[in-house]
Amino acid sequence: YHGRYGDAERCIGRIFSGRWGLLAGARLRMLGDTSGVGAAAREVMDSVAVLPSGQFAQQIAGLAEAGHLADAKRLLAEWRRRFGYDDPEYLQDRGWAEGAIALAEGRPDSAARAFLAYNQSGFLTAVYRYSRGWPEAAMAFDQAGQADSAITYYEKALAQPLFAGGASGATWYPIALRRLGVLYDARGDRDKAIRKYAAFIDLWKDADAELQPQVDEARRRLAALVG
Repeated sequence: YHGRYGDAERCIGRIFSGRWGLLAGARLRMLGDTSGVGAAAREVMDSVAVLPSGQFAQQIAGLAEAGHLADAKRLLAEWRRRFGYDDPEYLQDRGWAEGAIALAEGRPDSAARAFLAYNQSGFLTAVYRYSRGWPEAAMAFDQAGQADSAITYYEKALAQPLFAGGASGATWYPIALRRLGVLYDARGDRDKAIRKYAAFIDLWKDADAELQPQVDEARRRLAALVG
């Protein structure tokens, strides 16, 4: 959340522990850091025989986002084969997995639809809608060049209480702030861009050194907008 990944990693002990980790996902999105991803992919594929249904979507999404598309597809096929199309966990979370694969294949429009379907699925929708699919859909719309839709869903995600999103919400929060600053800036919405850039800078003012170039860029854009 505050960009202190080094501290977080020391607390966790390992980025990967037989499953796709939230910290690794945050580092991948914010830094393009794929260190350890190959080892994680091997761990996931080696442990697939004992993987419960409820963990498949998380693993598939992580592998797809990290560029291990073939492994992600094999894992999706194994999920369907072992638990079946009527498995409650599959019905609830398949949109997350399918959206991540579509995004990795360069089909952001299909990915956005899958992530929004994920938001509406499952018996816990009313409780967990805050963290189900909105940030991922925003990222897909962003990649598709649909700025208005990206803004809508980044804002929806940010509007939810941060505590409600738990660790997942914490990894997306700074990403949404930074991208909203860029999107509002490009649209010429000066006041909103200023607010988002300022919020992002304040959030990450003490972030790790490797993240500070992003903070510096936000400061430059903010200074240009303020004049």
